[in-house]
Amino acid sequence: MAKVNVENAIMEMENAEAKDIAEVTDLAELVVSEGDIKGTSIFDAVGFDLAASMTQPKNAMSTMVVEDEETKIDFFNAISNPTKKLQECIGETIAVKDVYIEIIELESEQTKKLVKCPRIILIDLDGNSFQCVSMGIYNSLATLFKIYGMPTWKNGLKLRTKSVPVGKNNSTMVLVAVK
Repeated sequence: MAKVNVENAIMEMENAEAKDIAEVTDLAELVVSEGDIKGTSIFDAVGFDLAASMTQPKNAMSTMVVEDEETKIDFFNAISNPTKKLQECIGETIAVKDVYIEIIELESEQTKKLVKCPRIILIDLDGNSFQCVSMGIYNSLATLFKIYGMPTWKNGLKLRTKSVPVGKNNSTMVLVAVK
């Protein structure tokens, strides 16, 4: 397992209380139930369960439908070589069309233990992709999925990234819907 230095993501996970993580898992389970996806995900055939993915390494979900070679190439490039880090886009509005989430393991520099975190990639209308590892963004997406349904959002859902304080010296990112 590779060591990745993503201090903010690890601090978020270490500072999160077990109760908060359980609530996120419960919400994710409600949001991405088998009946909610209905053919929009390339992982439908395997019965992807977002809540269960937090306990199983290398699970992933995508809302992007990839049926032809060109779309497969676009999807692969979006998730393997994202256009930007979401952290670089604080305050900017992104018209999100699709979402990719995979659970990765990061080594905590403080505890040296592996911590499971969501790696999230937002894909906009132009095919640009924005990557982050953030429980705040994960929570925002869980709520958005519950309200707006699962992407693909054909016209793009306008979302602004925002940094909010968490605890004393930490912060996390969240998504804010834009009119």
